[in-house]
Amino acid sequence: MFKEIKLSFAITQFTHIELNTTCGLALTSDGQLYSWGKSDELVLGHAESNVNAPKVVEAFAKYKVKKISLSKTHSFVYAKKTSKSGKEQDSSVLFSVGKHQNANW
Repeated sequence: MFKEIKLSFAITQFTHIELNTTCGLALTSDGQLYSWGKSDELVLGHAESNVNAPKVVEAFAKYKVKKISLSKTHSFVYAKKTSKSGKEQDSSVLFSVGKHQNANW
C-alpha cells in the first residue's frame, strides 16, 4: 500500500531517485542532492542517521551533482565543482560515503 508523504517545504522537482530498503537519494535538475531515511553507515551525507523527509546534503553546496548511486552501505556521487557564480569548473569529483572496508577499489 502506498503512503502519502507530507513535506514541510516547497516540493523540488527530482530528476533522478535512488532507493534501497531504508533510505533514498534524489537529484534535482539544478544539481542539488537530497537524502532521507535511516542508515547506520551514514550513507545519507548528514551527521544524523535518521532523516524523515528529503533534506539537502549541505556538503555539496559548492558542487553540481551529475550522477548518484545508492546501496545499503554506500552512496556514490559524481559532481562538478562550481564557482561562486554557479558556473561549472573543469574538475570532476567522485565521492563515496559509507562503509569502505569491504570495497574492492
